[in-house]
Amino acid sequence: YPKQGLCVKTRNTKGGKFFVNLCRVDEIPAPTPMKEDELERMIAEEDYSNLWKVPMSIGAPRKEKDKSGGECFAADVAVNSHWFQATMEPSPIFTAFVITVAIEGLGDKYGEEARLERDSWTILKNKKYLGDKAPPHSIQKRASFGIKPVISD
Repeated sequence: YPKQGLCVKTRNTKGGKFFVNLCRVDEIPAPTPMKEDELERMIAEEDYSNLWKVPMSIGAPRKEKDKSGGECFAADVAVNSHWFQATMEPSPIFTAFVITVAIEGLGDKYGEEARLERDSWTILKNKKYLGDKAPPHSIQKRASFGIKPVISD
């Protein structure tokens, strides 16, 4: 089961409250190492030639209740536990990047209901997770893509 990480409050394009629970799962592979200043440069220059990715599992949106009992939606997005704690959590740059990618991924995967505002989200300070318990994620085993070392004599 995913472990709680951080909870992001935003709205879908219809104006409804939507919470993205960023969770930690040991079985998801960590991204290849990248320095914070390199990620900043990539974002600033919109340089996507690098194709650096953060492996994540994007769960389906579900109906929940917010703290005042109002109806809202929540979805769980899981990343590698160690990377979450060692790299992402201490870095506002990595955290914002993962949240942006998660928001785009939810809209791409689940359509209208999960199309979220990319530029107006808030990380909740005193809440790590919205909902009772994180449902299990089914993690697909995928071949790893990327640059393979070339061995020369």
